[in-house]
Amino acid sequence: MDALADLLATTLTDRPVLCDLLAAQSAVLERNISTDVALRYEQGLREHGLRLAAVVRAFLAELDDSDAFQLGAGTLLCAGTLLCAGTVFTACRPTPAMAAAYDLDPSSAAMRVQLPDTSRHLVAVFASGLVARA
Repeated sequence: MDALADLLATTLTDRPVLCDLLAAQSAVLERNISTDVALRYEQGLREHGLRLAAVVRAFLAELDDSDAFQLGAGTLLCAGTLLCAGTVFTACRPTPAMAAAYDLDPSSAAMRVQLPDTSRHLVAVFASGLVARA
């Protein structure tokens, strides 16, 4: 699970534009679009989710293809990871006032969110839960 978590966290960290788009997805990008665009988007998302499910299964031998699909290991992990990635990406870029507060008070700096570490931890927790449920 740690290897999978590291792979996904590194992949997200290396793609800040993707993380920025994920952060804006529900609140901005999915607004004022046609049903046709929404349908094509969801179909594409499902295709990418199936590819991610294959990656997840390669790392989590405890899940067979059927379990991974039925329990949503790939798609739940994908959704959970991607939803969290957008939020974590936003949180790890503090406003100037928050950055100054972190600089002034070391105890508050401990609350600062770091993209790779937080993403790695969240993916590991998601993956552990999915394996336990299988």
